[in-house]
Amino acid sequence: MKVLLIAYSCQPNTGSEPGVGWNFVMQAAKRHDITVITDERPQQLKDEIYRAAPPNVSFHFLGWFWLHPLIRRMPLRLGWLYFYIWQFTAYRYAKKLHKVHHFDLVHQVTFATWRLPNFLWKLGIPFIWGPIGGGEESPRCLLKPPIPLSTRVGESFRRFAQRLFRYDPLIAETARNATLITTGNRDTANLIFRSFGRKSIRLAPSGIEAVSSANLERQRSDEVRLISAGVFDPRKAFDLAIRALHRCKTTVPLRLTIYGEGKARQRLERIVRDLGLTDSVSLPGWAPREKLLQHIANSDIFVFSSLRDQAPTVVLEAMAAGKPVICLDCGGPGELVTDECGIKIIPHSPGQVIRDFATAIERLAKDPELRRRMGEAGRKRVAELYTWDVKGERILQIYEQAIDTFKRGGKI
Repeated sequence: MKVLLIAYSCQPNTGSEPGVGWNFVMQAAKRHDITVITDERPQQLKDEIYRAAPPNVSFHFLGWFWLHPLIRRMPLRLGWLYFYIWQFTAYRYAKKLHKVHHFDLVHQVTFATWRLPNFLWKLGIPFIWGPIGGGEESPRCLLKPPIPLSTRVGESFRRFAQRLFRYDPLIAETARNATLITTGNRDTANLIFRSFGRKSIRLAPSGIEAVSSANLERQRSDEVRLISAGVFDPRKAFDLAIRALHRCKTTVPLRLTIYGEGKARQRLERIVRDLGLTDSVSLPGWAPREKLLQHIANSDIFVFSSLRDQAPTVVLEAMAAGKPVICLDCGGPGELVTDECGIKIIPHSPGQVIRDFATAIERLAKDPELRRRMGEAGRKRVAELYTWDVKGERILQIYEQAIDTFKRGGKI
């Protein structure tokens, strides 16, 4: 088939949303001829794309990358306006391309959020929207001290805005007219159904290249190493993990290393000092992906305390490395991790989460065999469900399903 992919974020050798866009393109290109509309960018990044892309993939760059520094400094509503404009501009450009190439199917991959409308259904061909996310919300019960006031206010405002977006007529029109909607987690799936009466197919946006069969266990030592990673944003709630470590009562020495950078660094450093954990907790900054994977492989437990996340790739990387995961039982992590490959904390209050995180850390720290069993279960789960080759087969099945449904004049 001739498939048109709209992927605002799309770049090889990266993670997060650009990596998701790129991997969807590569998987679709295994069987189909792919045309991609993506964001404008500097020539050196274009050259990187051209070198990495197979011959049956063509790229069209659209937008105004020189505006990006301004957008990052704009109030959120003005930045959002830019993305609205880009979506409509992409549709107008796609309409011109369709007259020439006569595409069989169009797929909006990134932006991966339900809060932006789409106009591609107007092309009159099967239109797949997603995997979209953004329906996940921080548990209301956790929006209390010691979570910072600014985070509590911001997350409460976001919760309110989520309700307003449901009344956006352009978003409603997108949901109504999509041939097929894929959602990245159950929270977004439930939101789409409640708001627009549309069922969706679940497809986690994140994936990894492959699960190594090598023995990734690190050399034994008396110290149990915990690791975490992410942007130092208050909603990531790394302080919950730090406070949990402070509560741990175990004869086994513990060390927590958190890789990342961001606006919450000074607050985290202050918490570490105030709790007297400077010898047990380190914040070394960003680590390149390959280095981070090495650090994960050389750890014992992966801790992920984020209040909300769609489908964090770093959790999959930790599972693929054979590490048990401790996380909240909500959002994407609550689905990626099962009771066989980690310990999920059901949130009721910040204090309860800290206590339960501490209990989970103690349990895993004292039981190397449990860590090994959970690690193996995690690697197996990732290999069966979350490698890009496995996800690629699912994507191609979804394309066929969308074509058949459209021919019958229906929607899924």
